[in-house]
Parts: sequence; structure tokens; C-alpha cells
Amino acid sequence: MVVLTEKFSHFSHKLHSKLDHLNHHNHHHHRHHQQSLVEPEWVALEAFQADISDSLRQLFLDSGHGSETISLLWLRQCFKQVQWMNSAFAKLVKDIAYPISKWEAAVADEHLMYSLNLLDLLNLISSSIADLCSSRLSLSHAVSQVENSPSLAIERLKPIEPRNHGDYGGRKEGDGGETICHGKGEVVHQAVMKMKAVALWVCGFLLFVLNGDPHPCSEFGKLAAGYFPSLREYFDLRTWEELMIKGGGGVKELKEVNDAVGDLLAALDSGKGSDESEELERKLKELEIHLGGVEEDVNGLFSAVMERRNQLVDSLRLQMK
Repeated sequence: MVVLTEKFSHFSHKLHSKLDHLNHHNHHHHRHHQQSLVEPEWVALEAFQADISDSLRQLFLDSGHGSETISLLWLRQCFKQVQWMNSAFAKLVKDIAYPISKWEAAVADEHLMYSLNLLDLLNLISSSIADLCSSRLSLSHAVSQVENSPSLAIERLKPIEPRNHGDYGGRKEGDGGETICHGKGEVVHQAVMKMKAVALWVCGFLLFVLNGDPHPCSEFGKLAAGYFPSLREYFDLRTWEELMIKGGGGVKELKEVNDAVGDLLAALDSGKGSDESEELERKLKELEIHLGGVEEDVNGLFSAVMERRNQLVDSLRLQMK
């Protein structure tokens, strides 16, 4: 799934001057129609935001917040939230009759940068999952040696430790100046900003859980809290840090595997280990299934984001001809 997204960044910057020209051309068109922009467009935006807020609230309730564990099954629900938002955004664009071919420069540029950041984060998540899968495989091999080579098994039976692939630096998103859109362009631009805040926070949160990198979760959590203040507590990194500390760190399935490793090592020290070995094998199988599910969700979201991005890029190329 991992691809080099730098080429898209280069293309995005190359397009920027062209987009400015198109924006200037479309500005007069929007100025004539801005007064005729009726309330339904803004009602649709408010409904879009309300639906996201309601969906997030249910997601957080389903997290088992207070149970002191975070499960991979719930993390998959987080991905479904992002997938649902992408579909809801596409529906909003269709409902207000504002197809990609009519997007203002600022709207197109914002969506291009959003998708690029999202692809970067998904690549990092994919690498973290690959590391966990590799560690699971090594541990599974060590368990298979318990019966015939217990001393060698003891040497190789180690808890799975997530590995940080380096801090996510993010990508620059313009010069920080105020973005001016008009009419439907403003509606869609605001929708992109709200969708971006939540989607990037979700990915940042998964990185924090899977490899311990807190930076994207903290950064995008502040952004998301600005758009959804009633959910500020859940976007606060400290909320989840406290939860993970109480739960012993890491996600539920990973913690269960590591606890089983400790139980097996203790049993082997006393000359036993048959039951504990079977239990660890069972937990490793569960972890394999859940990691495979998360990987499938990551790949699916990556493909969907890439498809949408390609549609936008193709549309911009046609406009430049």
C-alpha cells in the first residue's frame, strides 16, 4: 500500500499558480451568484457538521472509555468514521450542486493538501502495523520452540514493543493567510476543514496507540477541538494518556499477548508451560486476526482517498487545457 506521495506534493505546488489564475477567473462568476446563494447550502453544512459530531460522540461512547483499555476492534470503528465522513462530504458536494469542476482554487488546494497529509499518515500507520505483524510472527516462532527447546524459547520470548518510525512532521499548508472563498466554495471549504480536522486526528490517534508518537494526535486534536468544542475532552491527548497508563499501556489485544508472554516465562522457570503456551498461541492468533483487519481498513481508506485525489487532479488538468 505504501507509495511515495512527494510527487503529489510537487504537483500540488506546481498547480498553485494555475489555481490562482482559475480563482481569479471564477471570482467574477461567484460574485454574481453569491447573492443568489440560498440558505439550503448553509443548512447542508450545518447538518454535515452535526452528523459528524453525533457520529463522533457515539464513537467515543463505544470506545469503552473508562474500561482502561483500547481495543483494535474499536480502532477499526475509527477508520469507519473517516470513511463515512468522506462519503458524507461527497454527498454534500452533490447536494449543493458544486462539482469538482467548479471548485475555487482555495477549495481545491485545501483538499489536495488534506489528502496528501492523510496519505502520509496512512503510510506511517501501515509501517507500524507491519512492525507489529513482524514481531507477532517472531513471537509465534518462539512459542513453537517451547516443547523441544525451552531454553531457546525463553531467550526469544520477549514482549512486543511498538517501534516509533520518527515524528510526523506534517506538510506546510500555505502561508497562514486568511483563505477567502465565495458562495458554495466557502461552504465546501469549511466542510473540508472540519473533515480534515477529524480525519487527521483519527490517524494521529492511531499512530499514538500503535507506535507511541504523540505529536500528530496532539496537534490535530487541538484543531478538531476548535471545530467540535463539545467533544474537546476526547480530542485531548492527556485523556487517552491517562487511560492507557491505567490500562497498563498499549491496546487490549497487544497487552493480552504481552501478559501471556510473562505468564509463559514464569511457568517455564518452574518446569511447566504447556497450558500457558497454548494460551499465548491463542492470543497471538487473535492479534493476527485483528491486525489483519486494521491493515485491510488502512488499505481501503488509502485507496478511497487516492481515488478522490486523482479525480480532483484530473479535473484541474482539464481546466488548465
